Amino acid sequence: MMTDWFIPEMEEFETQRALLNLNLNKAIRYYRELIVPGIGGVWFVRQLSWAAAGIKLAEEIHNFRPVKIANAIEAMACKLAWRQDRNQEGLRGKRAFNRYSDAWSFKELSQPKFYVRIPFRSSTVRALSSLGLTEGSRFNSMELTKNGSCLAEAFLSQKRGKSIRKAITDWIGGDEIRNIVDGLWRDATSEEKQITLDRLMTNTNDSLAKSERRACLIKAFGNYKKEDVPDLDSVKKHLQPDQVIEIKTAQAFDALLKTGRDLIYECAEIIDKDNIRIIGKLADKLDKMLKKLRSAANIFHECANKSKKQHQDAANFTNEILSIDLDNDEELLRKVITRDGVILKSAAEGNKIEKGPLFSRRKEMDEGAGNEKQEEFAGMEESSTEYKVRQLFELWRNCQ
Repeated sequence: MMTDWFIPEMEEFETQRALLNLNLNKAIRYYRELIVPGIGGVWFVRQLSWAAAGIKLAEEIHNFRPVKIANAIEAMACKLAWRQDRNQEGLRGKRAFNRYSDAWSFKELSQPKFYVRIPFRSSTVRALSSLGLTEGSRFNSMELTKNGSCLAEAFLSQKRGKSIRKAITDWIGGDEIRNIVDGLWRDATSEEKQITLDRLMTNTNDSLAKSERRACLIKAFGNYKKEDVPDLDSVKKHLQPDQVIEIKTAQAFDALLKTGRDLIYECAEIIDKDNIRIIGKLADKLDKMLKKLRSAANIFHECANKSKKQHQDAANFTNEILSIDLDNDEELLRKVITRDGVILKSAAEGNKIEKGPLFSRRKEMDEGAGNEKQEEFAGMEESSTEYKVRQLFELWRNCQ
């Protein structure tokens, strides 16, 4: 069965979206990395090329840190594409570009004010090292490997009258970028694509098991035309049993987290609408959701035992749920709310619930956690297992 996966439009977010993760952030990252290791937030080739080029030019120019150059290259690429088509999908920085339409210098576009505070580059750090393109863990201190240098050269050596390298170097030195439009935006060269695909399929600093997970998924994608987008259930049919149960475990964790989130949101709605604060009365109204939470915890526990892939934080949450008597809904609700603390919190008296510091932002948080069509881009750590696999599919497809 084939479905159309939604490919998100990149938008400008000047601050990170508030999220309700029930103190399970490390577990979320663990399961995302388990299923699709080593790609960070990268879902198209040029994210890696811009970053690698920034490191390469910083080595050659010496006057600026890699992060400043990489961010500026990315900003210029987006702004040149914006100038061609202001409604083009996939652009970031449109609000800043509209506000500062005459800002084109390196000095300007290397500043967040004239682009965005969170560029694509910020999501490449894990991928650059995991894919063997760089050495080092912090972007400004990274050094390109042979493969990383080849990727940077593939991007910088493009000819558009003069080379992209010469145009960008002159621009950094104070010249205008002039008419170089092609070659900077997201249409990567065949060489960039091949280098990236080779890195995705090749064992690097990660364990063999990690690289094999990624390679097996990519091989499964090869059963479909690149115009088609298979759903995750379809992809699993082409994977080995061990990898399938790992995916099922991650999906069961997603379901557990979502059920906990839904419980908090529903409880907040009752408090907002009916002003019921007594935890026992709230538990009575939420009995079906609390039953669903127990069921989700049982399913995750069974999957994790079978796969042997259970993060300790997820295990602790599961044990908290399953250790409470089935007839003690009040205690279960209290446990979840205590774990929350941002939308709701337990009152000092112990039998009441109070509004937390982010109570008024709960609808925004609900969208951020549950409606992935509104995500900044595929691959956010709070996104679902299905969305993480979708991210790898888009990166693989961009390499074709």
